[in-house]
Amino acid sequence: MADYCTLDDVKSRLNISGSENDTLIENIIDSASRIIDKYCGRSFTSVTEVRYFDGNGGRVLLLNDDLLSIEPPESRACVELTASGTITVADGKAQCTMPFAGEIEDIQGYIETLGTGAGTSTDIQISNGATDYLTTVGAFEVDSATNLLEGQVLASNPAFEIDDIIELDVDAVSTNPADIHIWVWVKVSSLAEAVIINDDETLDSTDYILYPLNSSPKRWIELDENEGKIWAKGRKKISIAGKWGYCEDTDLPGAIWNACVELSCRIFKMKDTAYQDFTASAELGQLFYSKALSPSIQLVLDLYKVKEMVLGV
Repeated sequence: MADYCTLDDVKSRLNISGSENDTLIENIIDSASRIIDKYCGRSFTSVTEVRYFDGNGGRVLLLNDDLLSIEPPESRACVELTASGTITVADGKAQCTMPFAGEIEDIQGYIETLGTGAGTSTDIQISNGATDYLTTVGAFEVDSATNLLEGQVLASNPAFEIDDIIELDVDAVSTNPADIHIWVWVKVSSLAEAVIINDDETLDSTDYILYPLNSSPKRWIELDENEGKIWAKGRKKISIAGKWGYCEDTDLPGAIWNACVELSCRIFKMKDTAYQDFTASAELGQLFYSKALSPSIQLVLDLYKVKEMVLGV
């Protein structure tokens, strides 16, 4: 989980320039960030993943965390394109029909048996039949120690649709290897449209409403009464793919940042009192007691604590 301030933030507030306490301060920042999470009952970072919920048999599903949006998590897959046999000029293409839509993120290759010319450029191209995905034909370099193809750069992050054919063009391979295998790593950009599943039933975006209507994050989902649907009753009946958290990582509230800096500084300064909750003033003859969360920090964090939800607002 992300921290809510940086090492430099705390050192600047403490007016510290040396590095001997850096590890200690970094650990304190992590602890302070998690204290803020615990006190507020929420996380101020976001994560995209699938989560599961018990169904109650009604139209309203209360969420146990903040929901920023309904969207599928990013995932990756690997497609292997293979051309077998001795490769010579005009041997043709190896093809693969893509089972999903996405973008090509990286291309890696391996030649099982090196022919003549190892270590020289190898004329290989990855294409969808209309667009060449590699920057230049022949930019692959064969590493004679590992047989790996190196140095290839994509022309872009080319997109493809379901059932598009990706092909390995092995025409004019100058090294004449016995077998060529090219692994194409792809980043899936669009999964099945279903991101909320209610007891094996795929819900359309028109089947539900996210609440509260006019603010974010969302805290409950209500099925449209006009559709006559209810949440299935039982354990782990509902799955929701979405982005979870109070805010995007880049949109951390300034008040939370400042609270983390102040709390980290207070925890760090506790070492000056042997990690006790009080200090004494010989001049005034008084004992000063200090809680881990000062009133100023609590005042700020109270604004971000999870409140009891009132449905319909």
